[in-house]
Order: sequence, then C-alpha cells, then structure tokens
Amino acid sequence: MTTPAPSAPGRSDPAAGARPPVQGWYWSFDGDRERLPWVGIFLVAFGVALLVGQLTTPLSAGTLVLDALAATFLVTWLANAARGALLPALIFIALGAASTLSDLGVVSGSGWGTFFLGLAFAVAWLLGRVWGRGSGWTAWAAVVFLFVGGIQVAGRIPGVPDLSRLWPLLIVALGLWLVWRARRRPSWG
Repeated sequence: MTTPAPSAPGRSDPAAGARPPVQGWYWSFDGDRERLPWVGIFLVAFGVALLVGQLTTPLSAGTLVLDALAATFLVTWLANAARGALLPALIFIALGAASTLSDLGVVSGSGWGTFFLGLAFAVAWLLGRVWGRGSGWTAWAAVVFLFVGGIQVAGRIPGVPDLSRLWPLLIVALGLWLVWRARRRPSWG
C-alpha cells in the first residue's frame, strides 16, 4: 500500500493541522514559498512615505502612492523571489521617479514619465536577456516610450529643435512599414 505524497507547503489539508492556503492579501507568483502580505508592505511603505513627505519634502500624495507601490513590488520581488513582480516594480519606479523629480523641481514639463517608462521597459528587456527569459514586447515598449518621451523632453533643451509634431508621423510610418513587410512574406498556412 502506498501513502500519498506530502502536499507542498502552503497547500496542505487544513484538517491535518497544517497551514491552509493563503489567498487574497498575499502575493504569490512562483508557487508555494513563504509570502509577504502585499497590502501590509504597501501600507508600511505608504505610511513611511507620508511621514517622510510631511517632514522633509513637498511630495504630492500621488507621488507618495507611486513611490509606495514601487517599494511594495520591489520588496515583493526581492523577498519572495516573485519574478512577476519585477515589471510592475520597474513601472512604478519609473512613474514614481518622474513624479518625485517633478515635485522637487528637478525636471519640468511633460514627457518625463513617458521617458522613464521607456527606461523601465529597457531595463526589463535587458534583465530578461541576461536571465534568458527575454521578451520582445518589452523591447518594443522601450523603443516606443523612449522615442516619444525623448522627443517630448528634447523639445525643452536649448538648441534642440522641437520635433513633437514629427513623432506621430514617424510612428505611423513605422507601423505601415511593419505591415508592408509582413505582407511581403510568404504565408505559412
């Protein structure tokens, strides 16, 4: 007679006295390893950000929320080794950085959030390549966000021509070229 294999941690039978599966308030991307409660991490990060904001900086509440979400996903990624939390962490870091720098008066005008999102997607793509899990869509997102954000930001740099009216035409041209190129390939169906 064979005995059943033991259940993975966190997925055991509650009647046997083991810990029941945790749902809802915890973040789990990669199986059954110990998890930290994402709501708890967010509340700690947001509370600390609010305290720091009250004491030292003129950061807006929206900026503090973005920074707290960035910290939440980053801690979730680091502490839980949850690979799926890395891209949201990078996105919230980018948006929080743009908002923080804007609130502090280091940067001004539009385009910074878009540009920083491009950097976030570029980092995600590079890390994916290093780890052998690269995804082409993150490279395309990086190109588009860096291109659009770069043009918006460059228009405010002295001596650089304002190309803001040109980028929509370039994006349409790129899209048409990709469609034309795909139509020229022989069909595999």
